[in-house]
This record gives sequence, structure tokens and C-alpha cells, in this order.
Amino acid sequence: RSRSVILDATGVNHAVYVTAVNGVKIAGCLAEHAAREGILVENSDNADIANNEVTDNDQAMGAQVGKGTPPCPTFLAPGNGVLQCCPDAFAGGPGNFPNDNDDCGEGIHFRSVNNSVIEGNLVHDNIGGILLTDETGSNYTDLVTNNTSQNNTKFGGDCGVTLASHIACAPGSNDVTGCALAPMGTPGGVSHNVVDGNLTQNNGASGIGMFANPGIPPGSATAANGNLISNNTVKNNGQPGIAIHVHAEHGSADNNVIIGNTVSGNGGDAEATGAGTPPGLGIEVLSNGAFGAPFGPASPIVGTAISHNNVSNQAIDIWVGNNTTDVSA
Repeated sequence: RSRSVILDATGVNHAVYVTAVNGVKIAGCLAEHAAREGILVENSDNADIANNEVTDNDQAMGAQVGKGTPPCPTFLAPGNGVLQCCPDAFAGGPGNFPNDNDDCGEGIHFRSVNNSVIEGNLVHDNIGGILLTDETGSNYTDLVTNNTSQNNTKFGGDCGVTLASHIACAPGSNDVTGCALAPMGTPGGVSHNVVDGNLTQNNGASGIGMFANPGIPPGSATAANGNLISNNTVKNNGQPGIAIHVHAEHGSADNNVIIGNTVSGNGGDAEATGAGTPPGLGIEVLSNGAFGAPFGPASPIVGTAISHNNVSNQAIDIWVGNNTTDVSA
């Protein structure tokens, strides 16, 4: 808590919000208590987010179901009762980016940000830690380095570091105006980013994840390709330590490299190994059409390279499926 600037965002969406401004540096701040992201940067280049503490954000997830514009729907999770969603994550409200419904944007969020750095931050006790997405354009050549992302377990928690390709929004969409859905084929992708030298521990989902999710309309492609995950310590997270997922036809999570990481004591994934108590997985490469129709069978994942990792205290060190997915380990 020895930060030079304390940004208490109680009652507002973000402690820091940057949109369409290049060359911004945010350093030495305590960003806390925001309704959604602690720090959100979107549609920008050459940002530097350094040496901040980002904690206790994503507060809107605790809002009563039925609030928001339009009202936040109620999700039913088999065996788990009612799951809430982040208000205004759907069309009609500010910040209505559909894939934010389950995490309110996490702690630090780069949305369509390029050639930028997230370095030396302590990100803890949010829903999720550090999030890179591509709703309003490609998110590429960013560096996430020397951060600690831990104990992000609010409302079940999300990943420590997430590189996720999401539903495309039209140019000009931002967190104030919201997401106007883009035509099929709009360029996007979370690609050629580097996640190096971070500590991700005790988060609710995976320590580090790369995900290609279903698009709108069904059949549109999302892509999380060519990223480098290196020299991280990934331990005691609730789901597989380092995970790559494709969940729809035409989704692509190819040519990612996982090298030199220390992985231990992470949880399992019922999508991969079945219901019940899934065995703990160190590194997971999963092509799974769990969302079903109308998204079609999930595309295979090819070109994954897994090398020189130290994996311990896991029931399964490396798990790969489906039968056409191609991994070099």
C-alpha cells in the first residue's frame, strides 16, 4: 500500500480509463473498489502500466440480478444454483461488451491495445487478474512481464493472465458507447503477445489462459495465435495451470509457444476430463465444442510447442485433445 496515488473508485466503473490515447503511462497507483475494471485501456498503442496495485475491483458482479440497462439476466449453473453476471454487459447499456458478463473486465484490461506493456504490477482479489481481448480490433505485440497476479477468486474467480479472443464490435465502439456488433469477418485476434516472468497463483481459474471463443454470428472466427508464454511461475490455481482452448468452428489458437515455465499444484477441467472431480492438469490444450449448436464442432489446435517446462505435483502434466489437435512437447 505504499503507492504514490490512491484511486478509490467506489461507485464508478473504473479507477483508470484510457480510450484512444497513445503513449499513456500509469505507474505507482493503488486502483481499487471499481464497479468493473480497476484499469481499462482500449483502442490505444504504446501504453505502459507499471508498478501499480490493483485490488478489490469488479464490484458490479455483486449487484442484484435484474439491475442494469437492460437488466442483467440470471444464469443457471447445473449443480451450482444461480450465477450472476456483470450488469450492463449486454446491448443497451454502457460498457455492453457481451463477453464481460462473467468477470466485469477483471483487474487490468487491455482491449484492442498494441505495442504496450503491463509490468511489475500486483493484481489481487479481483474476479480475474490481467486480461487482453480484441473486441474492437486486434490486440498484438504486448508484453506482460514481472507481474504478480494472485488470489483473484471473487465470485468463483477467473484466470491470473488471460489472452482471449472475443465477439467483434464495430470500429468506434468503446466502453462508454458500448459494443455495436461487427459484420462477420471483421479483423481481430489476440496474437504475438509475450507473457514472461510473471507469478500467477491461487486464482479461481487457470494461471494463464489463451482462448478462442464463439463469435457472433455463429461461424465467425476468433483467434488467439502465436503468443509466447515463458518463464512464468504458475501454481495452485483452481483450473489447469496453462490452458489453450478453442470452443467453436473456425476458432483458432494455433502456433502458441509454452516454454521455460514452472507449473505445480493446479486444478482440473471438467470440460476436458469429464464431470466429477477432474484430475489436476499442468498444461492443457483443449479443442472442445462444449457450446454446441449453432457454433459447430471446435476446430483443431495446431502448431503448439511445449518445451523446457518444469511441471510437478499434477495428476497429468500435459493433457491434449481432440484427436486432430497437434502438439509438439
